[in-house]
Amino acid sequence: MIKNVGRMHYGNACACGKKKFNVELQSVKYYGIIVDEATDISKLEHVSLSTRYCTDDYEVKEYFISIYECRDGVIKAALFEYIKDILIRYQLDANSTLPRTNFEGCHQTLPSLRECSVSVISQRLDGGGRKCYNFKTCGTYRNLKYLLERTKHMLSVFLIGGRGIGLTLFKKVEDLELQIDRNHVSRPRKNASIIVFPEYGLTGFGYTRESFRPFLENIPDPTKIEWNGCEEPQSHNSTAIMNRLGCLAKDNDIYLVVNMGDIKPCDRSTDPHCPDDGRYQYNTNVVFDSNGKLIARYHKQHPFLNEMKVVNRPLEPEFITFDTPFGKFGTFTCFDVLFHDPAVPLVEKYNIDHVVFPTAWFDVLPLFAAIGFHSSWARGMRVNFLASNTHVPFLLNTGSGIYSYTGARASYRSLSERGALLIASLPVSPRNISRKTTQINVNNSIGYLSDGNETNTSISDEFYSDLFGDLFLFKELRKEQDILNVCYNDSITCCSLTYKMASKRSDEMYALGVFDGLHTKEGQYYLRICALVKCLSLNRDSCGQSVSRASTIFESISLKSQLNTSYVFPQVVADGVSLLPGEWASEFPVNFLQTTQQLSKGLLTAALFGRVYNLDLPQPSPAPTCVPSLLTLLCLLLVYSCCFA
Repeated sequence: MIKNVGRMHYGNACACGKKKFNVELQSVKYYGIIVDEATDISKLEHVSLSTRYCTDDYEVKEYFISIYECRDGVIKAALFEYIKDILIRYQLDANSTLPRTNFEGCHQTLPSLRECSVSVISQRLDGGGRKCYNFKTCGTYRNLKYLLERTKHMLSVFLIGGRGIGLTLFKKVEDLELQIDRNHVSRPRKNASIIVFPEYGLTGFGYTRESFRPFLENIPDPTKIEWNGCEEPQSHNSTAIMNRLGCLAKDNDIYLVVNMGDIKPCDRSTDPHCPDDGRYQYNTNVVFDSNGKLIARYHKQHPFLNEMKVVNRPLEPEFITFDTPFGKFGTFTCFDVLFHDPAVPLVEKYNIDHVVFPTAWFDVLPLFAAIGFHSSWARGMRVNFLASNTHVPFLLNTGSGIYSYTGARASYRSLSERGALLIASLPVSPRNISRKTTQINVNNSIGYLSDGNETNTSISDEFYSDLFGDLFLFKELRKEQDILNVCYNDSITCCSLTYKMASKRSDEMYALGVFDGLHTKEGQYYLRICALVKCLSLNRDSCGQSVSRASTIFESISLKSQLNTSYVFPQVVADGVSLLPGEWASEFPVNFLQTTQQLSKGLLTAALFGRVYNLDLPQPSPAPTCVPSLLTLLCLLLVYSCCFA
């Protein structure tokens, strides 16, 4: 029995509002119908139906349509009728027929393509004839068009999450041109070479181990089995998502990198590591070539926080590379970037040129902003780094970019829902370029710091303050220009800062900090850091806390370090959590950074982030992972909350 209980529309429930909604919805290229179930106090089930769509200028709109009373329960036949009723009532094109789907087997259909960032590389020849590549990154939900506009038939997408069932239907799309941002920048399909989706970009996150199970597929190992998911779907009949993705890659002659879930059944009687539920679950990156062939599969090595309750950690690190006409790639995921394996050997041993990096990274300032840290890793390891981040602004999940060893070529970070198209040219083989491309006139030796002699400040100027769980030793920048030296607890880990401000503001405070120790807050890894930071307030104990606004302009900065490690990652982050490409530089190996001009924005952070991998404690198994529980995220964000003044 279907009974229409009532309807309303957000903003305007009158006939004129409905007419405007009808006209607008019928004109869009794709739309979604969202179905959610709830049981009232009398134990009677109801379903609510809403629709969500993008306008031509990429504004996302959502309308509540109806509530239906379900006297026979929420069964698939009833859901079919409800949705058909909506399609007929609003005269929506469903390509003449609505696909029937087994809701109990939703894991065999493609999950909803959630808000995500996309990185695209397209080949071109620059004016000098050298082979280069355009790397493009788009930052939000609108980039769903990259896949949807290549879909030549209706695509049904089912997603189970929480207590409700969401059904999304996409209309037939004939236009294969890529209409990217609200300015309708077009790229011919033949020019696109690779798409990179973010971590949990297909599924979203916040699952338990059991609720994540329907989204997992048993992904074959391409090093053992040669398989084209588009041409041979019958050989792995439990991989419906893989089949669809393989066809997307093949139909559009494009490389495709997607983060999804892998499942591997196991037997506890023969496998001592087998989980209690008899299966391994992995956070997994998969790569398809332009023919739809599966060419790479990577299991995330370092899950983050409560992700360890959802997915397993591989017993051994996986060093996954793949070759393309535009360079050799390696891949790893999110929290992996902070550890030696697999990230460092991919560069030093396997000689990759580019990193494709799906991530669900949430900003924790001052040192762990996504665009700041990811760009610093590209500089420190001298590779091109394509970071594709989820975009969930209220959790500070934001910040995608295209980074080279000389700095950020393009980046996007925003706390709004809107995205942007980023384009940059990068060398195909950055590691073959001379390491002396940037010449800076600076004295790199700071050996005098470790002898304990202080010439410009007294010990009383030093103070300790917490920075993301680590007790830094700081010195305040009291003057408009000065030279400061600080060593951590009389050790040989030392920092030197020479600076000049355009003017010393009375309402802002800066401090030079140094740390040498084992970080233990959300993982265990050994750090040696020199950092110039803006303090949250004029109180010394606020130095190291999260702040996102700064007005003080520095005419010059020279930050030098004695960290006694080969792995130092330099970063400069400015007002509004932004980067300053071309305004500072460092050489390789990194032990200093220096501005090349007066900075154009107020400074938040200038840091030399050192990792001492050989002093890390052994990782437990299973390890923590990159998508924590909502409660854990909120706790971290409350303690290290950003001020967006």
